[in-house]
Amino acid sequence: MLKTVSMKRLMKEIEHFKTEPPPYLAEFEVDEKNVRKWTASIHPRFTPFKHGVFKLKIEIHPDYPFKPPRMQFLTPIYHPNVDEKGMFCLSILQMDNWKAGVTVAAVLDSLLYLLERPEPERSLRFEIGEQYALNRAEFIKSAHAKTKALKAATKAA
Repeated sequence: MLKTVSMKRLMKEIEHFKTEPPPYLAEFEVDEKNVRKWTASIHPRFTPFKHGVFKLKIEIHPDYPFKPPRMQFLTPIYHPNVDEKGMFCLSILQMDNWKAGVTVAAVLDSLLYLLERPEPERSLRFEIGEQYALNRAEFIKSAHAKTKALKAATKAA
């Protein structure tokens, strides 16, 4: 029964991303061999990252929607709440806070909110969190420059 509920929910969310993608979704793919492995490229609109597209790996837990998906940035991003390996901490993804009614789209919405409003007190990269807290203009300048450089490098490749 659990697997049926999980698969129905999964297929419904995949269909939603394909037919009614959110405005920030630049690309969405489902692994042909494993329907629980997705990649999504997001395009933040109102941040120093607005000129970039950031790819995420999304792994759907077998007990989804009763257990949260796992997500990781594959594209480097200059952000205090994202570590060098692309890992990030969102309270919505923590088991204690997870609710079965939360969709992957809602998690991505929360992630975009975090990108727009970093939480320096919960930094995974202390120096970037400190820069954001003490000199926001410099953080914005650095994040914008690194995003632009990444975009240029991606185009050249």
